[in-house]
Amino acid sequence: DAAKNKLAAAGFDPVYGARPLKRAIQQQVENPLAQEILQGKFQPGDIIGASLSDNGRWLLLRAFHGWSHIELHYKDLRADGPIRLLSGNLKANFSGSIGGNTLFLRTNWNAPHYRIFAVNMENPARRHWREIVPEDKKAVLSGVSLAGGKLFLNYLRDVNTEIKVVSATGQPLGEVKLPSLGTAGAPSGRWSSKEAF
Repeated sequence: DAAKNKLAAAGFDPVYGARPLKRAIQQQVENPLAQEILQGKFQPGDIIGASLSDNGRWLLLRAFHGWSHIELHYKDLRADGPIRLLSGNLKANFSGSIGGNTLFLRTNWNAPHYRIFAVNMENPARRHWREIVPEDKKAVLSGVSLAGGKLFLNYLRDVNTEIKVVSATGQPLGEVKLPSLGTAGAPSGRWSSKEAF
């Protein structure tokens, strides 16, 4: 939604209405992706997903090369920098959400049940990644959402959902109690908002 809102804001003009939207989509999405395709970074059959940080600065692109290899790319929109590959040559699954200027990176790299790193987007080199949530050997970390400066971790343990809440540094803050056994999604919201749904 944040990506759509940013494009809508950039593509609206009170005189011309939504006509500049095509130009905004072309400049901010199509042209950078076309450059990546021409450079051979994306292949036929790849699926590309996009998201935008709440502050509108960071564009995240997930490139699905099948289900066992998902790359994560990023672009600093404020600096109008190039699209860069965050996950390097690692053959694993990567996804993430940004709170402020920190990417909370969920990956199964060397962790089949997934773990989370905090990545400072101002200095995202792999040597600076900090593991804040280690792999749980008995439960799969199936998703992460952000709200109110906290991370909501959705685990699947013995075919039941557990939702744990941790701080931005990975400190445990509690659990979301569910009414019964079964599966559920973690609450989500905005990093800077106290509301979650």
